[in-house]
Amino acid sequence: MADLRKEELFPADAFGLFYLQITRIPGGWHRHAEYEIFYHISGPIVFEVEGEIYPLRPGDFLLLPPDMEHRIHGLPAPGALPYEGILLKLKPELMEYLKPRFDAGKELTDCFAKRKTGYLLRLPRNPRRISGEMLFRLLQVQKTPETYGHAINQLSVMSLFLVNLYNQDAELRKQEIENRSLTENVTEYINQHYADSLTIDQLAEQFFVSKYHLMHEFSQKTGTSVYRYLMQQRLHAVCELLEQGTVPNEAYLLCGFKDYANFYRAFRSAYGQSPREYARAHRKAAAEPASPDA
Repeated sequence: MADLRKEELFPADAFGLFYLQITRIPGGWHRHAEYEIFYHISGPIVFEVEGEIYPLRPGDFLLLPPDMEHRIHGLPAPGALPYEGILLKLKPELMEYLKPRFDAGKELTDCFAKRKTGYLLRLPRNPRRISGEMLFRLLQVQKTPETYGHAINQLSVMSLFLVNLYNQDAELRKQEIENRSLTENVTEYINQHYADSLTIDQLAEQFFVSKYHLMHEFSQKTGTSVYRYLMQQRLHAVCELLEQGTVPNEAYLLCGFKDYANFYRAFRSAYGQSPREYARAHRKAAAEPASPDA
């Protein structure tokens, strides 16, 4: 069992704030229903998230969305200081509650999506200091005796912290986008969001360009249109689902298509057979015994 000292400072029904001192690292994989923000203060600690390793430095944030499998591993050397950090857990219901109080078109939960550094958020020196101070302020608020307006005060401080963290993360993501070509960014975005209801206008807004510039540059660099590339990714994803046994009437919806007739025409045009014929042919090929080595 892990040797942990936790001091719960938030009401458990909406969010939880924990000060952590870990002297023996728990090694098992686990997941949680909440959004989690780990803030590293001091001591050696390594997180593993879906097979990716994150050695944390003081001042680092690790932001995990709900149901993300992770574990902490590695043991401090004998006599070494324990890991010290702060854990903020946020229920999805709370994030929904905060949404209408945030800027239109932006989502606080966006900062929990993977970035170039995975789920690690490593801020520049000054923003890192400010974010850390805000989190410690949040700890102080929770330690004060409960009085009239205490709940409003703690929610206000927490909201300011989350908005600040979102803004810092958004700025880093924008810099990452600016450091790569438009075509690379759009291609990666489509690969990750092909199942969403994407339009040329939305993509242009996402990358701060006009839709005409986007269409021209993408076509020049790839030899195909944005729309055709999106369709290719969706059809490829459908094929993978059909090969796994998903029926066509479900597969097309999971991959971003809204209308079965349009999906059917696109699939037959690309593969020369219907989705059901494709699935049947794959099952037949998989059932045939492998040929003996020559």
